[in-house]
Amino acid sequence: MAESLGRRPPRRAPARPPKGQSSASSQITHDGAIALRKRAIDREARRQKDPNIAYDSVWCVFDVDEHPRLGDAKVMAAAHDINLAISNPCFELWLILHLRESPGMQHRHAMQDLLESLVPGYEKHVDFPRYAPGYPLAVRRAMRLDALANDVGTPGHNPTSNVYELTELILKGRGEGQAEPSTPEPTEETQPAPDAGDSPAESVDG
Repeated sequence: MAESLGRRPPRRAPARPPKGQSSASSQITHDGAIALRKRAIDREARRQKDPNIAYDSVWCVFDVDEHPRLGDAKVMAAAHDINLAISNPCFELWLILHLRESPGMQHRHAMQDLLESLVPGYEKHVDFPRYAPGYPLAVRRAMRLDALANDVGTPGHNPTSNVYELTELILKGRGEGQAEPSTPEPTEETQPAPDAGDSPAESVDG
């Protein structure tokens, strides 16, 4: 008891790992911090009996871009039951799929330029009413890209985005399951050519 009331010994700074090597202790500390944070949120939700604080799952939304430690992020997320909504190469792909078919493999800057051509004035601000009409098609297009990537043995390759898994989960939780479009999406063989007056957002490119 007396020892616990005494002055604490000074805390030593952790030794830095050699350059080029990762620190196992710092990794454990970081992982532990994530787990402790999740448990703290859960306890607070139960204490306040607030359903808005409670959660059924945890998601992290990010782009691949030129992520230097994507593999590490996936391993850490899996270890802590964190779901990932990843867009490759960038989140703009998910928005583009609301307006047209995938343009194929692109650098993130090219993908961003394409979205700006479809939505003039786009600057990382999402105008939800602008994209809402194309949401059912975006889900189907993104699912098709995922299936193609899996078929060739490179899941998550460029271009893919599984953001739809998160959005569909949210909709189902709210009892707003997404209905299929009233008319089937035109195929490349049957898709009519857009009129000259059509805007890029109104036409669906093959």
